Amino acid sequence: MHRVAFMLIERGGRQTAMYLMDHLENEAMARSFGVNLVDLPLQTSATIVVGNALDMDWNDVLPATRASYIYGNPPFIGKKRRTSEQQSDMTRVFGGAKGTGELDYVAAWYERVTEYAKETAAKISFVSTSSLVQGEQVPIIWPRIIGKGYTIGFAHRSFTWSSEARGSAQVAVVIVGIAWGKWLGPLRLFDYSDHRSDPIESKAKSINPYLADAPILYVKGRNTPLGPVPKASFGSMPNDGGEFLFNDEDAATIRESDPIAAKYLREIACTRQLLHGQSRWCLWLVDSTAADRRASPEIRRRVAVVQAARQKSTRAATRALADTPYLFGEIRQPDSRYLCVPRHSSENRNLIPMVFMPPEVIASDSTIAIAEADNYLFGVMQSAMFSAWQEAIGGKLEDRLRFSVEVVYNTFPFPSPTAKQRLAVANAAQEVLDARSSHPDDSLADLYDPLATPPDLVLAHRRLDRVVDPLFVGPRRKVRTQAERLSVLFERYVGLTEPD
Repeated sequence: MHRVAFMLIERGGRQTAMYLMDHLENEAMARSFGVNLVDLPLQTSATIVVGNALDMDWNDVLPATRASYIYGNPPFIGKKRRTSEQQSDMTRVFGGAKGTGELDYVAAWYERVTEYAKETAAKISFVSTSSLVQGEQVPIIWPRIIGKGYTIGFAHRSFTWSSEARGSAQVAVVIVGIAWGKWLGPLRLFDYSDHRSDPIESKAKSINPYLADAPILYVKGRNTPLGPVPKASFGSMPNDGGEFLFNDEDAATIRESDPIAAKYLREIACTRQLLHGQSRWCLWLVDSTAADRRASPEIRRRVAVVQAARQKSTRAATRALADTPYLFGEIRQPDSRYLCVPRHSSENRNLIPMVFMPPEVIASDSTIAIAEADNYLFGVMQSAMFSAWQEAIGGKLEDRLRFSVEVVYNTFPFPSPTAKQRLAVANAAQEVLDARSSHPDDSLADLYDPLATPPDLVLAHRRLDRVVDPLFVGPRRKVRTQAERLSVLFERYVGLTEPD
């Protein structure tokens, strides 16, 4: 049974729902002024119904035509954490509609309430998981809401929510207010400089499902970048069952015991290695000779294991790889310096840290490799502009920011800089790289912890944003928040994709 803070407020009886807040404010006044106001027990009581909100007829609690406000904080539960009962709720509410199995549990409340309050004047607001307005969930749930005639009237963009219950976890949430038809009153958007700051309010012309002051749209993945930038691709996938990957200790053992295999040890860039400075190694046999592969006991033993595993696969493509068992299953290694991007990064960071790698370091499939990337591209992708797009469009995997070639990189509305602007961004990007280099003992995870970032790196990123922002908004306009940046980006995105 779901016990959730959830209220249906009847027309003409709004004061009943405000008793709790009135009592809390009276207690606050008592602490400040020493005056004890007692208005409990209540002379008028509210109607309280306990039950599964997704398995009852809300009209039995309060007819929709009599409702003025509907609000609450449904459970913060993602796809992988649902119980069997909650999964049954999702199926019952959505009827198995395509894609809805990917939605957070809170989406079921939106589906129920938009059916319940359709064609009424009720205003609706839920505290919701941030992922409902980010990434892949947006084009699944919001066309269902907008398509029924609802408008977003106000929204608090992502901030940290913590219950007062003992031991409760802090989660990133949004608050979204909707109503059927045109929202009566100003459209209000609240943004946060970080997840724990006070909100900054702005008036909006239109609030879209990504909680930006921009037209209603849904960003779809693309096979090629929108702008004149190099293509990005996944790193190389071993498909080896772990036989080709080693830590420092295993790599040292191979160097001591098998000099032939040691010739083919290469450092491999994995997400964890990139962010936490941990070394990782692989057997990279692309340039190996048949004679070396036969003469090395280490190579022969490991390749034999890989071949046997691939031959037993149920996938025809994997079985075909058994013909060249000494090679990675998928090879996409750049032959020049490349920009290496972790595919996942903690949401606690303000951006996804990216690094340049030489071609001798192998990009693993937990990273994205951008060959021919220069300091200008690095600067744009480490800016607050790109981070705003990443957070809104990329979404998350569990609690981690997720970078995607098709959905994030290829859809980003890259600017068209002049040669002077391009040089300014490249120089500012070099300052970021120099600031990182001045802290050789710190990992990227250390450097980009918002509570521990060194002052010189903070200043370098501020200078970078001061030269990247004008590429999108012009030299005179200033942007204060990520919401403002997102509005600008959507405006440019629409302009670039209008023919589509």
